Amino acid sequence: DSSHITGSYLRIKIMALAYSTVGSSLYGNQDLKADILDAMDWMYTNRYNETKTAYGNWWDWEIGTPLHINDIVVLMYDDLSSTPAKITNYMKGIEKFSPDPNKVNNAQFVPTGANLVWKCQVVALRGVILKSTTKLTLAKDALNPVFDYVTTRDGFYTDGSFIQHNVYAYTGGYGVSLLQELTNL
Repeated sequence: DSSHITGSYLRIKIMALAYSTVGSSLYGNQDLKADILDAMDWMYTNRYNETKTAYGNWWDWEIGTPLHINDIVVLMYDDLSSTPAKITNYMKGIEKFSPDPNKVNNAQFVPTGANLVWKCQVVALRGVILKSTTKLTLAKDALNPVFDYVTTRDGFYTDGSFIQHNVYAYTGGYGVSLLQELTNL
């Protein structure tokens, strides 16, 4: 189940947040740091890397997992910077599964709405981590359609409503996610 990969990275991210948050009882805890780095290496070797083939839900491979990996790398950046090959490796998996926010791999659709914003966030943060202006520009440019009003299908309508997945009024679900992630971007 592809959601297990995303869930595992979420748990590692929670550990990284506890480790890197000033005032946390686990702030700077060296045993926790070792556990986080070991977990990241194990997940890279066994679950999510540039040699794996996607299965299950595309969202986990292209959005959920990459969002968590990016966050972990940012939270642990100072600890990972002494081993830049690890950062490069973690980013290779993301590059394979989510290289371009305008495309969903192995599917016949272009991401819109919240999915597009999430994909832009994945690509933009990877651009920051790898210091790639190309990735940052790609993410910025792909975000533009989110701001246009639509008259059919996904997006914001002039009456303030929001549609995702072609027909569903998701103002409170995907709409909230879209606005939250736009704020992060």
